[in-house]
Amino acid sequence: MRSDEEKLFKKCKMTQQTQSENPYLCYTTTIQAAEISHKSFIINIQQMSLPLYGPVQPRERFLLPLSISHIFGAISAYYALMNGATIYMMSKVTPKALGENLVKLSINVSHLTPAMIMWLAADTTTENMQMNSLRSILVAGAPIDSNLAYVAKRKLSVKDMRQTYGMTELGGLCTLAHYECDKIETVGAPLPGMLFKIMNWETKQLCPPRTPGHLMVLGPQVMPSYYKNPKATGELLDPSGYVKTGDAAFYDETGHIYVLDRIKDIIKYKGTLVGPQFFLKNDFKHGV
Repeated sequence: MRSDEEKLFKKCKMTQQTQSENPYLCYTTTIQAAEISHKSFIINIQQMSLPLYGPVQPRERFLLPLSISHIFGAISAYYALMNGATIYMMSKVTPKALGENLVKLSINVSHLTPAMIMWLAADTTTENMQMNSLRSILVAGAPIDSNLAYVAKRKLSVKDMRQTYGMTELGGLCTLAHYECDKIETVGAPLPGMLFKIMNWETKQLCPPRTPGHLMVLGPQVMPSYYKNPKATGELLDPSGYVKTGDAAFYDETGHIYVLDRIKDIIKYKGTLVGPQFFLKNDFKHGV
């Protein structure tokens, strides 16, 4: 770098706590920036890369149709690069282009959204595609109907398809099941170092297994605060520092977590909790 170019850049001391980026979160009434450090990204990638989870390997081909302006896309990109994979990104994602790229590029691993899984499950040409190289797909972004996931898994002939859970305030992903786990309906168990609790949203007491409640998360990569917004930060964190995710979930006897939907979107009908995903699943079954 020439000396005159050096003047264009502000010198700063970098530490693990230095903010990596400030993703802006758009809500209905305001815009907030989550403080995410380099340390958060490093920890999350190390968690996902443990052998237990069957991470992408050096020289494997990784397809990323996600936007890197979102936390799932950003973490996925760094994760693939750190593990030495060849990463392919898509500038425009359509059902046809997604299926074709999985085949044409001989993709080994990909991270997708539930909507993309629905595309693949509904596409009548998927079963005729030769995807012999595809071994693993992670799905995140919203709850997915397990029946649709099983349909897509069968059509793609992929031996590993799992859900994972995360959000921007959590610094990325925070749950994952072991490689080739056949419980597609679960988002997995907490990643190493993560603490979870599920609280009854009325009594504020801890929920026993298989009882829905408010999912709350604490861990080393969780953001410390919203940028210059102590009021919003106070509303997000409980007195123990757990993030109030706003999601309804429950856990089973093996510690696997099942995310239902956003608490604000769930209604109780004849004693049963029903959310938007229930209606989306039935719409898909009827071709809507």
